[in-house]
Amino acid sequence: MEASYGYCSKIHYGEDMREKMTIIVFINNYLPGVKAGGPVRSIANLVEHLGNKFNFKIITSDRDLGDKTAYSNIDVDKWNTVGNASVFYMSPKYKNMKSMLRILKETPHDVIYINSFFNFIFSVVPLIMYKLKLVKKPVIIAPRGELMDGSIRIRYVKKKIYMTLSHFLGIYDNCMWQASNELEASSIKKIFLGKIEAMTVTSNLASVTYIDIGDHAKKIYNHLNICYVSRISEKKNLIFVLEILSQVKEDITISIYAPIEDVFYWNRCQKFINNLPKNVKVEYKGVIDNSIVVKTISNYDLFFLPTLGENFGHCIVEAMLAGTPVLISDTTPWRDLESKGVGWDKSLSRPQDFLDVVNKLIPMGEDEYLPLKKRVLSYAKDFVFDEESIQKNINMFLNVHN
Repeated sequence: MEASYGYCSKIHYGEDMREKMTIIVFINNYLPGVKAGGPVRSIANLVEHLGNKFNFKIITSDRDLGDKTAYSNIDVDKWNTVGNASVFYMSPKYKNMKSMLRILKETPHDVIYINSFFNFIFSVVPLIMYKLKLVKKPVIIAPRGELMDGSIRIRYVKKKIYMTLSHFLGIYDNCMWQASNELEASSIKKIFLGKIEAMTVTSNLASVTYIDIGDHAKKIYNHLNICYVSRISEKKNLIFVLEILSQVKEDITISIYAPIEDVFYWNRCQKFINNLPKNVKVEYKGVIDNSIVVKTISNYDLFFLPTLGENFGHCIVEAMLAGTPVLISDTTPWRDLESKGVGWDKSLSRPQDFLDVVNKLIPMGEDEYLPLKKRVLSYAKDFVFDEESIQKNINMFLNVHN
């Protein structure tokens, strides 16, 4: 049975929280969008956890990533109530500095929270206004993994030009940075060569939905049912998955749930799929709604994502909330999984290690798999309901405000 839990009742916030702070959130895409991946989940989960403690006002696009038309059932260029937040869905004609400045001046707020480094409209433009002192509230920047090694290498020259220019102009002076873990913090500091004035290492918050063990699909002997849930892009490394599976001799099935972000890369994947051996069945399932990700992954024996780098990896923790063990690269915060008995994080330089895990799992039956599922779910629930993480997110906003 699927269950959703909140856990604010155990957190002690202090008397200074009697009046809610208002946080303006800039993000390129938001709900009901499903194609932009982790950043949407990061903000949606933050609102789910803290929406009764802060006023979240989200400024975003009126359509999903790559779409040419706006969402249905929203008021464009107006504030909408979405869950515990107010959301302003901007049409293309509204995406300019004049309109953004008007929204900020008309909307009382205490903190500006920017969720990208490279996005022009929803990151660079607000920062230019801040640099010009057109807006004067404190700013927090969450790069959402864009400055980590696996991401920065993609279209590096274009990114390097902007980074150099932003250094010179001091666009990021006096801002607070949020890194979701020490690895991301190190990447940010490396790029800015010590010019970071304030940084908080504050983990993203995960979904509070999980699947009871009794609702999981049963593991079948001598077969492995694998899922890949992410985006079709070079960074997510689907071709590596296909290369590993091409070497498996037993019957396996892999289901791909992903928006096609990079058409050229997807064409390469399709060519590889067409040449896979007959024992490997590939099913492309399209885009999956965020609300059913956990339930969907619970139907599989293994979650496989050898990403080039993640600052958090919402799909990874959602897979574990589904009780599904994960096979991932060692370029995410989710490390030492094998020693914890909940999955495997392997080096991309050692593809044989990934193949060994797959071959080890294929002959198992439900009797061997059930204890593994229980450990995975228990580990994920301990993480999601960790009061220290939620308190650190609260403190991030309180500290920058003070």
